Amino acid sequence: MDALSLLPWFLSIACAVGVVVLFFYAPIFGEKLSSLTGVSAEKTGTYVGVKSSSRRVWVIYNPVKSEKVPTFKKDCFEAARAAGFEDIYFVETLPDSPGDTQAHEAIASGVSRIIAAGGDGTVRLVAGVIAESGEKVTFGILPLGTGNLYARNVGISTDDWEQNLKTAFGNHSSLVDIGWLRATEEVVDSSDSDVSLVSPLHTGEHPFLVISGLGFDSRMIADTNPELKKRIGWGAYVAAGIKNSFIPPVQVKVSVDEGKEVYDMSIRSLFVANSGKLPGGMNLVPDAQPDDGILDICVMDFKHGIIGWLAVFGQVVLQNLGLHLPPRKGRQGFIRFKQAENLDCLIPDGYQIQVDGDPIGRYRRVRIRVQPRAFALACPAPQ
Repeated sequence: MDALSLLPWFLSIACAVGVVVLFFYAPIFGEKLSSLTGVSAEKTGTYVGVKSSSRRVWVIYNPVKSEKVPTFKKDCFEAARAAGFEDIYFVETLPDSPGDTQAHEAIASGVSRIIAAGGDGTVRLVAGVIAESGEKVTFGILPLGTGNLYARNVGISTDDWEQNLKTAFGNHSSLVDIGWLRATEEVVDSSDSDVSLVSPLHTGEHPFLVISGLGFDSRMIADTNPELKKRIGWGAYVAAGIKNSFIPPVQVKVSVDEGKEVYDMSIRSLFVANSGKLPGGMNLVPDAQPDDGILDICVMDFKHGIIGWLAVFGQVVLQNLGLHLPPRKGRQGFIRFKQAENLDCLIPDGYQIQVDGDPIGRYRRVRIRVQPRAFALACPAPQ
């Protein structure tokens, strides 16, 4: 069989895996959070404005994502002034300080609002610092990344800059949850040497706002070429997805809610969702809400490659039509769901772990928990 005769098979695999990857990880069309309440805010930073003891806001921004920094600062200053802020301060993220250090400094200075302008990595780190501080700091988002998954999932637009500014500096907010992941018993593997890993906060935990987990998704993320991602965006994930579409199952032991239930499983993916909408309003995780005080555990498995992927995709479509397939032996692919406040996972051989699309390394033990009503998120005004 020559190379040309194999081409249709490769194209079929690319299309199917591409659909699944984009459905799992492409920007999510979200809906506005319910129970919006008015909350005041405060500071921004290369220092601009009249110094004041209140109404202060910091803007922590990724300069790589902000192509026109002077215009970006001007727009933020005007939005802050229109919202009644008197003190605005801008501070850049750095390769070795991607947002958490800056957020700690902002909180120590006594601000009551912090805005993260960047991609999902910047957003989750700043949100994590605010959540763990326990301070009454409102968190705003100016989405500037490739995916902006969390922003879209909570109804923050990525293509209306003026509206984004009004939302980030506005007076509508809602209390939302955050997930925390702690990984121990690291497994060093030479094949991971080229993977850029993210570090936990000083508590040893990684915050996440959308999805964390292991299996196909973590392998795909770890294998995504950063340079290719810069050039073609989500296409880089598709390429990595094709590479990992036929990975063998992984053996895991999962303990839910401090051992109330224990499962030994062989799966392709195990991920935990704090929120999980798909493009077009579809739900990958039907019951996951960013403000419901609980996590949604999702187990995915499939057989026979492309047929299994299509079976998984079909289940997602059906569950959004209100149809739920009962468990049945012989099914080519499936997703199972369970809600919990926490879980502990043992992976005897170790596996790549990811948090909101950032790889953290290869570990044998993982503990994941939810922190309900962790911080006040600046949200779009109700219509």
